Amino acid sequence: MSSPAAPESDRLKKLRQQQEELAQKIRLEESRLKEQARKDETRRKILAGAVALDLAGNHPQFRALLYEALELAVTAERDRVLMGLAGSSPAVPQASGPGAPLSQAAPLASADQSAAEKPLPEESGSR
Repeated sequence: MSSPAAPESDRLKKLRQQQEELAQKIRLEESRLKEQARKDETRRKILAGAVALDLAGNHPQFRALLYEALELAVTAERDRVLMGLAGSSPAVPQASGPGAPLSQAAPLASADQSAAEKPLPEESGSR
């Protein structure tokens, strides 16, 4: 007669294998969802930027406000060059910076004429 422990051992082994397969499926699905969330966030940023640039092209006051916000928020040299911002680093108070929320940044001045007359950055590609 066979021992009753042997079939349990085989059954337990099979269940552990199924558990590992499910764990792998869960990891793959979590990874897929994370990747999709990153893609969605990038798409939202692209769309919001396109709308902002379109508005800035038609509304000088909005253009000035946008450029003032960009002056405060954009600090990387290559990004400042891309956006047509003056100088390599913005002159901003300590409370402002790349991680600081705009609500804590220095107040934006009313739209001035020089920023309103700035050309918009070149568009690269289609939407």
